Amino acid sequence: MHKAYIYFLFIFIFISFAAPAQEIDYEDRAATMRSEVWSWDLPVFKNYSVLEEYSGESAVILARHRDISAIRESNFQDVMKGNRGGRLYYTDIDRRMVKLNDQTAIDKYTEFSFKEEERQDTYGMYSTRFSNSVITVLGVRIIKPNKEIREVDIEASSVSVTEGKEDQESYKKVAIPDLQKGDIIDYFIGYLYEMETIDIPAQYIPFYSSDYPTLHCSARCLFDKKLNIEWRSINGAPLFTREDDEDNAILTVQSDSIIRINCTENIQWTSPVRDFPMIRFIIRRKKPATYYQSANARPAGIYENVPYTDILKDAKSFFAYHHGTTYAISYISKKVSEIIKNYKLRHPEATDNELANVIYSALNFKWPEEESPFYSAGSFMMMLNNLLKDNSIECKLGFVTSRFDARREEILDSDDLYYIVTANHDSLYFFPPYRYRVPGEVPYTLQGEPATMIRVDNVVKRVNKSTLQGIESEMILPVSDAQENTYKSVLEVSFLPEDSLKLKIKRHTVCKGALKGDIQPQLLLYEDWDIAMRKYLHIEKTFIEELDEKRATRKYIDKISSNLKRQREEQQESIKKEIHSYHGAEPEIILKDSIVCLGVTVTEPDLVYELAYTMDGFVKKAGNNLILDAGKLIGTQWVPSDNERKRNADTYLPTRSISERDIHINIPENYEVEGIEALNMDYANDCASFESKCSMEDNILTIQTKKNYFKPFITKDEWDKLLEIADKATNFYSTSIILKKR
Repeated sequence: MHKAYIYFLFIFIFISFAAPAQEIDYEDRAATMRSEVWSWDLPVFKNYSVLEEYSGESAVILARHRDISAIRESNFQDVMKGNRGGRLYYTDIDRRMVKLNDQTAIDKYTEFSFKEEERQDTYGMYSTRFSNSVITVLGVRIIKPNKEIREVDIEASSVSVTEGKEDQESYKKVAIPDLQKGDIIDYFIGYLYEMETIDIPAQYIPFYSSDYPTLHCSARCLFDKKLNIEWRSINGAPLFTREDDEDNAILTVQSDSIIRINCTENIQWTSPVRDFPMIRFIIRRKKPATYYQSANARPAGIYENVPYTDILKDAKSFFAYHHGTTYAISYISKKVSEIIKNYKLRHPEATDNELANVIYSALNFKWPEEESPFYSAGSFMMMLNNLLKDNSIECKLGFVTSRFDARREEILDSDDLYYIVTANHDSLYFFPPYRYRVPGEVPYTLQGEPATMIRVDNVVKRVNKSTLQGIESEMILPVSDAQENTYKSVLEVSFLPEDSLKLKIKRHTVCKGALKGDIQPQLLLYEDWDIAMRKYLHIEKTFIEELDEKRATRKYIDKISSNLKRQREEQQESIKKEIHSYHGAEPEIILKDSIVCLGVTVTEPDLVYELAYTMDGFVKKAGNNLILDAGKLIGTQWVPSDNERKRNADTYLPTRSISERDIHINIPENYEVEGIEALNMDYANDCASFESKCSMEDNILTIQTKKNYFKPFITKDEWDKLLEIADKATNFYSTSIILKKR
């Protein structure tokens, strides 16, 4: 009886602890936060004066302050649920005071949108529920030129906007009334996180601004000493000053030297973590027993500039964890092994490189397109490494930085590193799964970056103590040349016999390397990709035939077939978008569309497609003559705005690349062409070049253009050289020729 009582008591306690968390009293917490923020004793938020030099700005950010706190709490309920790390209460309040000088700035700040509450539940062992939630609070005050302060009633000024399912609230939209030129808007957005299992991703405190000048930035971070905090100041940002109380470390920072990135347009082709001053930090704690953490996890404390070698140990530990997840999805490995076996039977003389490419392609083909602890990038790469080893192919696992993330010596977390597998003594490169990835092609984001490679001899598998063991080596990933990244279109252009003001255009396009990336997801259908991959891998059965083999999947055939048919019907809209992207206008009629080659296999790596359509707006009538906007046939060009011409950041182009056009215009027999001399152009500097050649033969006007970017990294001092090329291409684009009637 006594044992039974204890047993049922335990079950009752466990079930009660596993119950959902109580609903958050949103209105009370929002009111409390607004009261606290408006009572902050920060002198910069009481200084409303602006220097005369900023009178011509659309707006000026007079002050910006971040108030951040991270507290770890644990109770008996957390212990019973296996949550050793307790709950993380993280608050991040971002307050800004902005002087509005014109209507453009007023329009920007007349409306705010936010979600009041979001929740994500996760489950550990014994179906224990862990709750993770975040609420968002908005506060707004208007300071009039006479220093009168008016607080906006957020609840009264907001409306609920719904999306998706009927009556499902998505977010709140708040209208800010009575904003006028000369007003100051003092507002904040506060986030309150209560996390049981999910960590806050790496955060940053910027000391730069984009659209408007910022006069002052500051931050105060209160961190529980029971947490692990790691931070790094980069690109000339100021350092934290630390003061502790009994339970917390308090880090503060402020600066009046805020770098201005002239406008949002100027952020394109930048690598902010490599160029812009900021402090990055990350918060860690012990995880619940059912969640994995690094074998090299640092104990509680504040750590500045953790070295790369320690973070590499974290990355190896997490990678080793994925070795265990591959057992749970071993069915994928079996399917891939069957494809490999059949390939070897068909190609007994296949080289190691050919076999390695097939192994990668087969795994990429069979890998589910979903992200989960099992179907993750790490699990994919670990399984790939195992399959290569099983087939006696020399291989290594590795970690590489990205050109658009932190430099190796400035990484903050293992998430700053990306996975790579090499084969045959680093002669082949493989990367995480992506439907259109061709084995061996190095993503432009990783080219030229350092990588640490490990020939895995052993995987240590212990709870929270896993790691990789093996010989390490260093390498730099290759940088592709311009010929490997080309976009070439051959156009046959003719005037419609029934309407000489309209053109019929046949366009044959070939894309290579990085320049395929934006077009493939837009144009290619899953069904066509599936067929191309089965052809390359010698898989004789179709997708539908495989579904028909099993009773469990047979029931999905009708639905999947219907979806594939619908996608093919919708492809016409994608074709229209591609034509609009090229010409800046939609076609009148699409006469033909054909994807000749998808560019998804190592034997056929180029994307090739053909389109035929009619266009209006390129030809104008001038008496008996015609004016043809011939330059526009090369496709839309980047026209730098006035703001874009003022660049104060380095430029990270995707790759070296070449863009070519070969245009053949059939001139009607009763016309002759004038003005073709203006279509000849040749200009180059040490960053890029633009050239065009024009010739006439047998009533066919041929225009050939070539734009070549020589290097992927251009310093801010060289920006004018890139503008010169853009201007030359724009001038060509604006060139017209006259077709004079005989």
